[in-house]
Amino acid sequence: MSLISQTSLETSISIDALCAGLVIPRATYYRHLEHLKTNILHDELKVVLPKKLPENGLSKQEKQTVLDLLHSEHFIDKTPYEIYYELIDQGEYHCSIRTMYRVLEAQGESRDRRSQRNHRDAVKPELLATHPNEVWSWDISVPQQAA
Repeated sequence: MSLISQTSLETSISIDALCAGLVIPRATYYRHLEHLKTNILHDELKVVLPKKLPENGLSKQEKQTVLDLLHSEHFIDKTPYEIYYELIDQGEYHCSIRTMYRVLEAQGESRDRRSQRNHRDAVKPELLATHPNEVWSWDISVPQQAA
């Protein structure tokens, strides 16, 4: 890719023509060029660019408020969907449902919040009769007809 750039500068042939002659899509050339630029910047300068935080993102105090709300006694076993709609019914809005999930995930609590039912192994009933007429049952088989 650097050969294309060098040839274009030396001979004043357009990048489009060079890419067409080499059967390389222009998008590939420019993507590779951008990749080289970012690698050179990061390798030579060792610059780590901080993530740009959204302007409407929650502050640390707001996140803590939401987390305290999610951990409150009333909401401890409810999903963010249930919490969100219950708070909206009460006229309160703290953040979106997705943001509640993000706050929980940041704390490592993104598992199911509801109490899970423990399934016991089904025990086959054992019918034991010690006297006549204690156990009644029925037969659901179809009688075979004589030919």
